Amino acid sequence: MSIFINGVDVSQALTTALTSNTTLTRSHRTLLCDSSGGTFTVTLPAAANSKYQIYEIKKTDTSGVAVLIDANAAE
Repeated sequence: MSIFINGVDVSQALTTALTSNTTLTRSHRTLLCDSSGGTFTVTLPAAANSKYQIYEIKKTDTSGVAVLIDANAAE
């Protein structure tokens, strides 16, 4: 059974491991970011297309290397 909040299916606990540049979509939920291989950027989608979308972004490694979170275009 799917659970929808404002048109977003929140019944899926989707977890994605990231190690390189990624642009998020509505299908992303929890993002486990490992930047031990180098800095990378997680780009958020346009706010107008992501109303009520929640992303949980976690850095999982202990390196001093950054994971950059970038807004869409000029947002």
